[in-house]
Amino acid sequence: MSTELKPKIIEFKKVSEKDGCLTVAELGKELPFTIKRVFWISDVPEGMERANHACRNSDSVLICIKGQLKVVLNTGEENYEYLLDSSEKGILVPRLVWMKISEFSRDAVLLVLSSEKYFAEEYCEDYEMFIKEKDRRNEEGKMSKKPILVVSPSMPPFEEYVEEIKSLWETKHLTHTGPKHIKLQAELEKYLGTKHVSLFANGHLALELGIQALGLTGEVITTPFTFGSTTQ
Repeated sequence: MSTELKPKIIEFKKVSEKDGCLTVAELGKELPFTIKRVFWISDVPEGMERANHACRNSDSVLICIKGQLKVVLNTGEENYEYLLDSSEKGILVPRLVWMKISEFSRDAVLLVLSSEKYFAEEYCEDYEMFIKEKDRRNEEGKMSKKPILVVSPSMPPFEEYVEEIKSLWETKHLTHTGPKHIKLQAELEKYLGTKHVSLFANGHLALELGIQALGLTGEVITTPFTFGSTTQ
């Protein structure tokens, strides 16, 4: 799951019948991850708090299946506060969100569904460390979204470019006999000091003309690092 997801309430479908009630949670619908661990918390003494930590790499769903309790979440930028008092709703807690659970009623039972198995290093129990790790991951996320360019093309101002290509829409000639094509050929002949310069839309056409001009026959060996039509 993405670390960009925010905490939210999840509504579960409850079916009430004569013989009791059935509440459903399915993967891909109410549950956004595959469950790898389930645990529950009960018999919390009055005034005690639970959690006060963030999970580094696991996502959770909290469901109060009996009684009620309060959940306070901190993403490092925003705070969320929820009252869980029904088994028909849960709270999605994405990874690396600081969590504090308090105000347990005497009969409260909290069910926790986790996306990962237990290991001690998963828990960050120091708030300052949590903020530092959150900032580091945010920076890494920004870097991963920024493309690494091998080359950066030199582009003219957009207004100049649009003005330059207007004539192409009038003549409908992009290559070969088009005015830009002819002008570029003339400029290259002048610059290179030669009588003839021929420009082609692609390397395939240039190779074909060269082969015909030289009267080549038989096998022609080309580089494999080229467009497919070149070797045809």
